[in-house]
Amino acid sequence: MMELMLLLLHTLAYFTPTGSADPKGRIILRSGGESPCEGHVEAYYEDKKTYVGDKYWNASAEEVVCRSTHCGKPISSTDVYRPLKSRVVLNELKCQGNEASLWDCPGWPGSDGFSFYKKPTVKKISCSDKIEIKKLLFQCEGTVRYSVNSKDHGYICEEEFGKMEADILCKHIDCGEWGKILRPEEILETSKMKSINCEGIEDVTHPWQCVKSAPKSCKRAARITCKDHKRMQLRGHNSNVCSGQLERENENGEWIPVNSNSSSSNNTSELCSDMHCGANGYFTHSDNGLHLTCSGNNIGTEMISVSRKAMLDHVECSGTESSLWHCRAKHQSDTQCSNVPYVICSESVSVNLRGGPGHLAGTLEVEYEGEWKTAIRSPTDNSDLSNIVCEKLRKTENGTKRSSQYVENSNKKFLVLEKCDSKTEISDCISKNKQQSNPKGYESIDITCPENKVLFLHGNQPCSGTVGIMYKEKKYSLSWSNQTWNIDLASKICQELHCGNASKISSSTNIQSDGIIKPDNCLSSNKSLVECELEENSASNQTFAAVKCTGTISVNLTNTCWGYVSITTADKNGFVAEDAWEEKMSEKLCKELSCGSSMPSIDESQTEEQIAFKSLHDLNNVGTDRKLNQYSLVYANDSPRRKRAYVVCKKSIKPRFKPSRDHCSGNVEVLYEGLWLPVHKDALKDKNTQKTICEELKCGAGWVQTTPHLGPSKETHLIKELQCDKSRRSLALCKKIAAEKADKNIIKASDLGGLICSNWSKMALEVEDSCKGKVVVYSGQTDQDEEAKRSFVSFEGWTQKEGEMLCKDLHCGPYINIKPIKDAEINSLWNKKFSCSGREKSIWECKTEPNNNTKTEKVILECKGEPKVALSNGCSGELTIDDKRVCMSQWTEEDSHRVCQELNCGNRIYNETLKSKEKSFHVHCDEHHYRIGQCQRVEAPCDAGTVFLTCAGGVRFWASDGCGGVLSVNYKGEPENLCQDGISETIKEELCKELVCNNKTQPIKNKKVETSLVCPNNRLKNLRYCINDTCSSGKSANIQCVGYTTPPPSSPPTAPPDPIPIVVGVLLCLILVVLIVIFVRYRINRRKMKAMMPPADMEEADWDSGEYEDVDKSDEVDSFRRGRK
Repeated sequence: MMELMLLLLHTLAYFTPTGSADPKGRIILRSGGESPCEGHVEAYYEDKKTYVGDKYWNASAEEVVCRSTHCGKPISSTDVYRPLKSRVVLNELKCQGNEASLWDCPGWPGSDGFSFYKKPTVKKISCSDKIEIKKLLFQCEGTVRYSVNSKDHGYICEEEFGKMEADILCKHIDCGEWGKILRPEEILETSKMKSINCEGIEDVTHPWQCVKSAPKSCKRAARITCKDHKRMQLRGHNSNVCSGQLERENENGEWIPVNSNSSSSNNTSELCSDMHCGANGYFTHSDNGLHLTCSGNNIGTEMISVSRKAMLDHVECSGTESSLWHCRAKHQSDTQCSNVPYVICSESVSVNLRGGPGHLAGTLEVEYEGEWKTAIRSPTDNSDLSNIVCEKLRKTENGTKRSSQYVENSNKKFLVLEKCDSKTEISDCISKNKQQSNPKGYESIDITCPENKVLFLHGNQPCSGTVGIMYKEKKYSLSWSNQTWNIDLASKICQELHCGNASKISSSTNIQSDGIIKPDNCLSSNKSLVECELEENSASNQTFAAVKCTGTISVNLTNTCWGYVSITTADKNGFVAEDAWEEKMSEKLCKELSCGSSMPSIDESQTEEQIAFKSLHDLNNVGTDRKLNQYSLVYANDSPRRKRAYVVCKKSIKPRFKPSRDHCSGNVEVLYEGLWLPVHKDALKDKNTQKTICEELKCGAGWVQTTPHLGPSKETHLIKELQCDKSRRSLALCKKIAAEKADKNIIKASDLGGLICSNWSKMALEVEDSCKGKVVVYSGQTDQDEEAKRSFVSFEGWTQKEGEMLCKDLHCGPYINIKPIKDAEINSLWNKKFSCSGREKSIWECKTEPNNNTKTEKVILECKGEPKVALSNGCSGELTIDDKRVCMSQWTEEDSHRVCQELNCGNRIYNETLKSKEKSFHVHCDEHHYRIGQCQRVEAPCDAGTVFLTCAGGVRFWASDGCGGVLSVNYKGEPENLCQDGISETIKEELCKELVCNNKTQPIKNKKVETSLVCPNNRLKNLRYCINDTCSSGKSANIQCVGYTTPPPSSPPTAPPDPIPIVVGVLLCLILVVLIVIFVRYRINRRKMKAMMPPADMEEADWDSGEYEDVDKSDEVDSFRRGRK
């Protein structure tokens, strides 16, 4: 029965899970080499691999590491890079050196509260011990034991050694998978017994990474056999089991003879030892194989990121008189009149069409009162003036003379015409409201008469082709003959068409024409070709005149694919008036220039300028594919200033990432009419649009993600909409691109967007400072979930110019120096080298070449401007970088953690936004940034407020009476009472350690209690990380620590004195004073009376004699004076 219980307990030891509720797991060392006692420190938390940060790292921490991993004492430590997305749990450790594990060291926040760590490096430790694990028996089988520094030997306990551990061991010694766990071996010497348990440890590379102290009760060592173990035996005589035919056990458990050429037969000593048959032996070739005879035994095991005078007055006519003189009137010479009649006859009014293609087309101008004025009318007046105007012009052509020669209306005078529908004379249309300037909204009148003729050259190029006239939508070609067609006539035509002179004349027969131009009767009289006679239906089998002129005509845009329309002819070049330019011309011009389609303009700053061409006109039925440079041009001779035609084509649109230290990542901008406009974040949501931008910029066709825009934009317009098809590879080919003006000309950073393309690259200086260190390139990956690649820049080809450019890009001030460094750590080098000229806007615009150099020296760059990051109150307050505030736009909780850790203040506890609209730094940090100075920043106006934060080191606890009383906390910039909720005895003990007995404070009165301490399972080691902004009870917490003295009871307040006795006393005193004054007055008066009375011995005669003795009154006066006093 006892044996059965032991067997059950033994079985449970193997199959019962060893994990516990405690999330803290093993601490191991891991490196790429064979040694389990060298490498970076790895801590397992909740059964997941994490790294150990090196803030406050010291020699004591290294002692704890080496001791807890059973690796002796620390020898050295260095920095090594960790994977970019790896997790760090343990950090800010302040070990004393006597702790059993790093988990026991003070400093780290504790469970559920991890120290923020973004630094790319951690510590690599080398410990003193060299560990070997060997099996004592040959051929992958035997008792497992270890040796330390090749001296101290010990065994591996069988109690926690299971299938996992056996499999790791067998593979490590190249013996395949595990085969079987054999019956353990009894060990008498158990003081050096160790246990190996690999549960919860990932990717074990050496069994010793799983080592721990063995239970004292363990007395048996593990024994295993691996699948690659080959059992051997000797088959011979029963009398000698160590002599006979050598045989090997196969996979089926069958014994087969070993041939003489088998590798299994090379070492007689090992063979004999493996079979417990001595240390030596010899072979004899008998029994059709090998016959081995042995003699003794042995065992071994081995293991392993824009007032006239008048003659007539009172005139009254009936209309039938032959003369005005015969009308009823007062005939009198030298009559003084205040008003005289003013008459304009219809025949004095002439018309002209100016500025159109041909002699009877253009803008209507009217000669009125001896001046030529431009006719205008209301936009709502749709009267047809063409019949009146064209009829008057026909009469002029047929011999009717104008009242005067046409003079161009250079002073821009206007004449209003109205209600012309039923009129036969243009003079009847003239409004009584004559205008000298153009009233707002009125329009000029353009007319083309049916008799209009337009001269042109019909060919594939401008200024070259068959001579023709377009008349009533029919094409007439000039008939060729040797007598009429010559170089002078051709030059006249070229000049009329603004094409210079004729360089070559020729004839052509292969032309389709509706008639011919007969030059016989017109050219000799020096008339224009348009005045020649035209003849229809006689063009067949004709030879026509052709010419090639010396000049040419071109129509372009001032900025290739956008800008003002510019025309160049043989005799003039300049701009075209905007009012004659049509949208279809814009579309046509964009296509002719291979600039895509036309787009709306956002330029509102166009001003009136001198123009060279009033208009240009297409000719119907001449050819459907005529280009704009073959259109009929109308010169603007001495024309007033006008707005110029302006066109924007799609191919002028180009995307870019705003120049920065980042490549293929950041703020997206689109070139629109020469301005780099920011893009609204909604315009970048479409995946096809994202990929189109990245591909056009050669930034990869893989994954793309959006990113916040860094800082506001100074522009007044932005790209509001972008819409691309999947097949597009250029933004200019996308179906929709829309720009608009920002509301109130203000563009907020929160409305804008950026992108990160798959081939992104970013630079940083590492490790300890933001502006000094190794030049590192972080580059993109093919899959968004993959870790970014970290590469170091080679010193090869790196000069001061490259250093100056990178210092500028990193906002690190002036360049100081560069130097090479070669370290032991193996890291990949950036596959390109840079060559800067000094004119580039960023380091990525410098020329790059493949780096084929095999040297492994890395470049270290030092710049002068290390940014100063500070909080106004040390570990709390308003954040500044180089004494400038930081804007809350794009600010994240992780950024707050970065600040706190950089200032050695722990993690961020509290954030607040302060009201401020002054210029501040807008900051954006990437995953690999661990110091705020490394993050991108731009100074700009801030409408989101500025950053106030409190780190763990800025939280302060007080008690009203020093060591006790009402608890208060300050983490929001002002103290407040602490809630009693959740304040356990354990928490009170920790609070008492924080309180300073001589620091007293008054309880906060009349303020709501809303802050408590919430510590999950009381496992947090730092109470500052327990702060929570809730309080259910609304009551303040009290505490009494050691050293707290209860304040003595206060004396009861003294009752106020009764006022009645006081009042009575005062009244009695006043009465007494009055009585005394009265008495004194009485006594003085009595003395006066007595002094005036005669003495008692005086005779009566003495009274009546009238003789008086002089009386000395000095005493009386003195007495009186004394009485007043």
